Amino acid sequence: MKRFSKSFFVLFFSLLLVTFLSAQTVTITGASGTGGPYTTLGAAFTAINGTAQTGNTIIITISGTTNEGSTTATLNAGAWTSITINPTGGAAATVSGATTNGFPLIDLNGADNVTINGLNTGGNTLTIENSTVSATDGTSTIRFINDAINNNITNCSINGASTMAAAATFGGNIYFATGINTGNDNNTISNCNIGPSGSNLPAMGICGNGTASSTRSNSGISITNNNIFDFFHASSSSAGIYTFGGCNTWSITNNKFYQTATRTFTGTGGVRHSAIWLLSSSSTGMQGATVTGNTIGYATNTQTGTYTLTGSSGRFIGILLTAVTGGTSNTISSNTIAAISLTNVTSGTNSSSPFSGIVVTRGVVTSSNNIIGSQSAAGSLVFSTNNSFDTEV
Repeated sequence: MKRFSKSFFVLFFSLLLVTFLSAQTVTITGASGTGGPYTTLGAAFTAINGTAQTGNTIIITISGTTNEGSTTATLNAGAWTSITINPTGGAAATVSGATTNGFPLIDLNGADNVTINGLNTGGNTLTIENSTVSATDGTSTIRFINDAINNNITNCSINGASTMAAAATFGGNIYFATGINTGNDNNTISNCNIGPSGSNLPAMGICGNGTASSTRSNSGISITNNNIFDFFHASSSSAGIYTFGGCNTWSITNNKFYQTATRTFTGTGGVRHSAIWLLSSSSTGMQGATVTGNTIGYATNTQTGTYTLTGSSGRFIGILLTAVTGGTSNTISSNTIAAISLTNVTSGTNSSSPFSGIVVTRGVVTSSNNIIGSQSAAGSLVFSTNNSFDTEV
């Protein structure tokens, strides 16, 4: 019979302990009634949800990668002062999963005063990725719902693969959904990379479809300084930012919209593709929007290469606004639409033109200092021959 030394068992259990602890990637400080550490963000949220957190300043740190599986990490409403979620350990951290069709990876369910900050300093970065490929309404990476207010998502990579068509069903990498009393108000998305899950492209980067009510709309949303890229659907409508009913007073500023590879339309009958697409009914929906300083075009966020689209069924509209009749004035100013190639498309004119820079179909708008193409750079806008185009500004 072999004998094992005491030092062997000490080493064995030490390695076992290190392996166990390294799997515990989520920690909570400042909360009541929580233990941990936890293996998933969802487990940490469940612990926070389980105890009153009145007045608490809560910090959640993530090191390594969590696998949320098919389960949504849901944070419910609470009376904390704030919750901050950061990566830690000087390395990349990832919250990943493949949720059930129709559900988000992270759900801010009435949760207020939450900051998810990827930091992007000292080696700390945070990626949040839902790899589910689905056209089912609600599929998303981060969802705001049931009056989630005063939240901030910043310095993160937010990846998704939801394929629902704009203006048909709703979801996306980030989804502002319905409200109860006030709507999902005063939330900010800033300095984020919003793009695909691997080779699977989302049809919408950011989507809003709230409650069509004067008091319950998603209002005061700020989307600023983000890279929004590789959003596309070959046979249905797609958009970098899309809003429908129950959304108003959005501020969309200084974002960059681009495609890193050629996108080919395969559908029939004018498949619409836009960087910014804001809709409403005649009486409720988008008004008071501010769309300024955005760059639409190129193949990178450093304004190199070309935003290339091809296919006979495609239509490109850089910015499309259909606002509330007689509502609060909207501002579209100082945006640049350039370095775009649109080839092999069916010709058309006016509202059916294959290429339009900025189109306003309804509402009160002030438009100024927008640049479409370039008077000095050759090839800033490239089109197939033997087609007709109108650019509407």
